[in-house]
Amino acid sequence: MPRLVTRLAALLLAILAPALSPPAALAEGLAVSPCSDHAWHAALPPPAAADMRTYYQGEVEVATTATASGMQMVIGMPGAGGVRDCKVVNLGGGDGFARLFAYSFEASYNPATGLRIVFDYAVPQSPGDAIEVDWFRGAVTLNLATGQVAAETVE
Repeated sequence: MPRLVTRLAALLLAILAPALSPPAALAEGLAVSPCSDHAWHAALPPPAAADMRTYYQGEVEVATTATASGMQMVIGMPGAGGVRDCKVVNLGGGDGFARLFAYSFEASYNPATGLRIVFDYAVPQSPGDAIEVDWFRGAVTLNLATGQVAAETVE
């Protein structure tokens, strides 16, 4: 009888383990990269007003846009020499989010670190599944003084 219980426990763990662990995309974290690293960027239409927010008196634009690899966050901000800089925030493997909405953006400003935008995003529970998703909170910090942009998953 103890051997049967052990086998049943092992079987139950094997079945439930994938459901109890976070999605693989979350383990990769969030990534920030230049827009020039993404071939689709040149073909982007301007985002609709509902998909964009502006900060720093209009100098920083943060938009969500749909691509073949999923939803992306695109950030336009002042760069060196007066040239606009563009960054993309997505999942660490370059995959887009299953869901990302500009209305979830919550911004705050700290003079020492810069603009911080907290947002909700979703990743598929399994690859290619656009219906069953898990929701998380992320944050992007933009420091215009240094030009640094960082992204992280927050609790």
